[in-house]
Amino acid sequence: WAPEMHYIKSVKNWFIVACMNESAGGRGSFILRSKTGKPEGPYENIEGNKDKAIFPNIDGSLFEDTDGTVYFVGHNHYIARMKPDMSGFAEELKTLKEKKYNPEPYIEGAFIFKYDNKYHLVQAIWSHRTSEGDTYVEKKGVTSPKTRYSYDCIIATADNVYGPYGKRYNAITGGGHNNLFQDKDGNWWATMFFNPRGAQAAEYKVTCRPGLIPMLYENGKFKPNHNYQAK
Repeated sequence: WAPEMHYIKSVKNWFIVACMNESAGGRGSFILRSKTGKPEGPYENIEGNKDKAIFPNIDGSLFEDTDGTVYFVGHNHYIARMKPDMSGFAEELKTLKEKKYNPEPYIEGAFIFKYDNKYHLVQAIWSHRTSEGDTYVEKKGVTSPKTRYSYDCIIATADNVYGPYGKRYNAITGGGHNNLFQDKDGNWWATMFFNPRGAQAAEYKVTCRPGLIPMLYENGKFKPNHNYQAK
């Protein structure tokens, strides 16, 4: 069972990163490549995960840099450069250098893309609003059913893919776990996974559903385009 999948069209081929959780009999992320060079596949395991998951946790994704180098990005803070033939990792997994919260919360859904000569690290967190307006207090544990825990998209930027990444900012309130991309007209979009907790989750009949958010890039940051009008 692969509840989350990430596609990438590399200069080398089409690839899928799929992950499983404990309820499926094991936790891990797998990289698959198209046997035909076509997006519809069929797909096969790369050599790096024929015997077991190449990454022992969820939320794997791939990032291809402008020089053609491909990196695996895992769960929340992990990265490894791929071999040129995409058969496995070319190096040991590294921990990204980041400006962290204090205390650091549970983070997932890591994704990296490059724009405006910057690397943008996208992550998802659960947080709750305080009485100070747009201030959010990050929580390590999400346990209270009485607290309205939002599921937010946070982004930080760096000049190097490994970091250090600067101060995180909340790009999408309630719309965490994202890929950001430009369409053929140059418009920015963010996919999202609606996943609140506690009292906020109880307000909806259905959560954990996909969505698409129009975005803007202004002054070095991404934010929702609230004035977008669908054609």
